[in-house]
Amino acid sequence: MKDQSDALVQWIAAQQRASSISQKQPAPELHLHQHHHPTTPPPVAEFERRPERLHPLFVAVYMLFVSIAISVPLALLAAIVDSSNRPDVQYVQPQRGGW
Repeated sequence: MKDQSDALVQWIAAQQRASSISQKQPAPELHLHQHHHPTTPPPVAEFERRPERLHPLFVAVYMLFVSIAISVPLALLAAIVDSSNRPDVQYVQPQRGGW
């Protein structure tokens, strides 16, 4: 058993030495040159807009004020229109002497 494990270790070591990954590769040459491109402004990071969630109590109070702000002027306008549409009735009482 020991001979087999030694043989396996030696075979693995030989494979690693023969492998191109473990061999020393020459350093790549650096290719330095300048590119002349027109300057463009850096891209502006666009954030995804998410609707902001409001507190339900705030929304309820806001809707109450909006409904009051709409209904009060309409009620006043209705009262003015109703009072102006009534016929002008005069009650004439007979005088003491008769008609």
